[in-house]
Amino acid sequence: MASPLKDISEKGRKTAPDKLLVSFTNAADKSCDSSAQSCSKIDAKAQQSTIRRIEVNEFAKLMDTIEELFVKKGEPVVLWFKSTVDSDGKNWCPDCEASNPIIEKFLQNEAVSKKRINILEVPISKATLRDKSNPFRNNVDMALTNIPTLIVWKCSKKLEEQQCANPELLKILFEDLT
Repeated sequence: MASPLKDISEKGRKTAPDKLLVSFTNAADKSCDSSAQSCSKIDAKAQQSTIRRIEVNEFAKLMDTIEELFVKKGEPVVLWFKSTVDSDGKNWCPDCEASNPIIEKFLQNEAVSKKRINILEVPISKATLRDKSNPFRNNVDMALTNIPTLIVWKCSKKLEEQQCANPELLKILFEDLT
């Protein structure tokens, strides 16, 4: 079956066609969830370095993309939930407006950009975020209640809101993916 992803940029940026919150108060606990595939196993399969950015706009397509990349290929996946933008390119979320350039700069950092990581970018509208029945909120592995949010899939690492604008916390979030 063909991949549901299509290339939208020069370095493999792709777009889909249509449990623990780690606030780093206990930064020493950086291990993956024992029931999940370990970060070190992912690392062994991620010898070639590249950051692949994929935009996914629907929950079902997000889960299909996770299945393809993480489960079938064993590649590391980071979910980046951020606000949708208006026609002027403005975020409705002030924390996203502040953190997006910091995250972008961090991802361009030479040490990070040499890793093989899939960043699944999920734009979220204000209405979706507020909807208590939205699947991103109700999925136990995502439990999305705030944006921006960065989640290392199946590892117990998650940054929310202003945490996403902190380069030191970003470094901790990505360090096991080396």
